[in-house]
Amino acid sequence: MLTRPPRSLLGAYLGFLTAKLGFLLLLVVETGPRWLWHLGRFDAGWYLTIIQDGYQATEPGTRSNLAFFPLLPTLAGMVSSVGIPPPVALLVVAWCGSLAAVAGIWALGREVADGRVGMWMVLLWAVAPRAHVQVMGYSEGPFTALVAFCLLGVIQRRWVLAGVTGVLAALTRPSVAPLILTMGVVWLVGVVRARRRGEGWRESLVTPPLVVTLLSGFAMVSVMAFVAIHTGSPAGYFAVQAEWNQHLGTPLQTLSFFLTEVVPNPRAWPYFGIVGLFTAGYLVLFWWMVIRRERWELLVFTGLSLLLVLCQQNYYASYARFLLPLFPLWLPVARIVARRPLLPMLLVWSVIMVAGALAGTWGIQLRHSP
Repeated sequence: MLTRPPRSLLGAYLGFLTAKLGFLLLLVVETGPRWLWHLGRFDAGWYLTIIQDGYQATEPGTRSNLAFFPLLPTLAGMVSSVGIPPPVALLVVAWCGSLAAVAGIWALGREVADGRVGMWMVLLWAVAPRAHVQVMGYSEGPFTALVAFCLLGVIQRRWVLAGVTGVLAALTRPSVAPLILTMGVVWLVGVVRARRRGEGWRESLVTPPLVVTLLSGFAMVSVMAFVAIHTGSPAGYFAVQAEWNQHLGTPLQTLSFFLTEVVPNPRAWPYFGIVGLFTAGYLVLFWWMVIRRERWELLVFTGLSLLLVLCQQNYYASYARFLLPLFPLWLPVARIVARRPLLPMLLVWSVIMVAGALAGTWGIQLRHSP
């Protein structure tokens, strides 16, 4: 027998769809018939090359689509095989992923608090900086959905759910590394606790968290091995990343960039300066999570993910997008907003939604990838 979905889940979907449809409407008004083209720019265009021509190794010094993980283009290719144009198929998969993320974020919020907190986590995620990529042909929506359900599985100790979604996330984006490490930390904590209870080494070590960690790690390494075979070099994946001028540094290098290249340069503020402020805001949200002593699994994941983003060099303009899957950061805000009267909070959220839609319509037309 079918049961009626909780009102908070329906509210989450209603708010998310309102925010996304509002952005799409503004985009159509602003760009006319080119709105669909804008949704397929930047990373989406590279995914389309994979759908249409497969992975291609290129000459040294040129960028290759081997930098992109395979799950999103594979699913879009399957949808395209039934006669749907590849650009539309890519959007269908990306949109379905974002809709799944709504359910995952809400479920996690309900697990650690209640349904209303879960609803507000979704609404805040829907209007977060660069949230317009949730309806572009990008992997952020599907990846966030997989992260949400994986974390839910970890917290509920439902290891089949955590394992399946962890493996799929590892096939979606390289930024899955913090999620894999989080599952590894959960395993280590379990080992320590088991030993304190007097269990043997074998019973303590060989546990479901170890299995899901190894499977997810193997999936990620398999993608890198595929690139290595395709390029004919054991370090092929890292060579491909180098062609994209992407490498890891330290948070101090990132801070130095903003202090020396952005702060003194007024021309950089309309884009890089705003991104820097958003990033600082996320750091404050993480500090707030620590102060409130949120679930330690969520703290480990968000902390490691923040560190990874801050270590990424040369793609500072995309920091806000890279931070979108870190939706647990909105948990402290959602807890407070959920205790306030609904109508005033919805009015404030609506103002933020309109501002976000206007900013997204502006940002999607720039030369920088969001």
